[in-house]
Amino acid sequence: MAEFSGHFDASAGTPNYDSSEFALNFVDLMFYGVAPGYENELEVAVGAGLQVTVDSGGYISKGRYYRQSEAAGGGTPFTLPIDAAPAGNSRIDRIVIEFDVSGKASAAKVSKGTDTTGTPVAPALVTGSSLWEEHLAYVTVNAGTLSSIDTETDRVILGARTLLAKLGASKAIKTDANGNPVSSTATAAELEFLAGVTSAIQTQLNAVTNRPFCSVYRSASLTSGSSIPWDAELRDTTSMHDLATNPERVTIAKTGLYDIECQVNYFINTLSGSLFCSLKVNGGTEIINWLYSPFSAGTGRLSHKMVKTLYLTAGDYLTVEPGLISSAAQIDSGRSSTYLTVEYSQANA
Repeated sequence: MAEFSGHFDASAGTPNYDSSEFALNFVDLMFYGVAPGYENELEVAVGAGLQVTVDSGGYISKGRYYRQSEAAGGGTPFTLPIDAAPAGNSRIDRIVIEFDVSGKASAAKVSKGTDTTGTPVAPALVTGSSLWEEHLAYVTVNAGTLSSIDTETDRVILGARTLLAKLGASKAIKTDANGNPVSSTATAAELEFLAGVTSAIQTQLNAVTNRPFCSVYRSASLTSGSSIPWDAELRDTTSMHDLATNPERVTIAKTGLYDIECQVNYFINTLSGSLFCSLKVNGGTEIINWLYSPFSAGTGRLSHKMVKTLYLTAGDYLTVEPGLISSAAQIDSGRSSTYLTVEYSQANA
C-alpha cells in the first residue's frame, strides 16, 4: 500500500509533478464527460450553410480536459465546416472532442462518416491510449444540407445531477451503454401499469392465452358402440384429446373449473320409444344425463344440448355415452351437430 498527496508549491524543485500524475486526480475524482453547468455545456447546433457550431463549455476525459470559454474567446460559438454529401447520398458525421496526448492538445472536430445511397452509419470513435475521441453529437448530412443534429444520444454528461436534469418529462429511466441514466421511450404512466405485480408477467399472460381448451366432434355418422369416439378436432390447445388413442376421451390437462358444452344429434330411422345420453367422468361417475322425448319411427333428427360447469382434476377424462347407437338410431355427424367442448374457466372451485 502506498500514499500519495498533492498538489503543493515546489521549493527547490520539490515536489515535482508531471501531467499524467496531475490527470489522475480528475480520473479518480471526476470521471469523464461534459462539465455540467459550465457555460453552455458544448451545445452543438446548425450553423450557416454547411456548418455546425459548438458552444462554450468543458469536457474531461481520462483526466485531460477541453475547455471553450466565452469569457476568453467572446460570445461567438466555435464553427466547424461539414463536407457536402454527393447527390443521392447521405452520411452521418460525429462531432467529437479529440484528445491528443502526444500532440499535447485537445480540440473540437468533425469525424466524417461514409457517403452511401443506403442507410448511413456513424463512424466509430477513435479509442487509442494517446489519441482518442469523445462524442458530442451526430450530424445527418444529405446532398447540400444538414438534415438533423442529435445532441442527446450517446452524449455523456459529467455528474448525475445534470444527467437527471436532462431526462425527459414523465418518462421512465433506463441506462445507456455507458451506464448513464437516460430517458426511456416508455412513459411514467405505462410503467405504473406494473403496480401491484407480484410475479412474472409473461408467465401470467401465458396462463391466460394458453389455458386448456378442447373442442371435438364427429365428422362421420356412428351406428355402433357404447361411447362416442371423437374423430375430428376443432381446437385442442393442451393435447387433451388424441385421435388415435382413446379417441372417446377428453383428458383434463389442469386442475380447476371447466365449462362444458355437449350436444348429441340422433338420426331416427326405424326405432320408436325414447333415448337417453350421459356425460361421465373417468368412465364411471355419471355427471349428467338427458332424455330424448318419446318418438316414432321415421321421426328424423333429434337434438339435445347440455351445458355444465365442473371442478375437475388433472388426469380426469370425460366421455359421452348414448343409451343406444345402431342403424335404427344413429349418431349424426357435423361439428355443429354432435360435439364436446371443454374449456378451463378458473383455478379454484
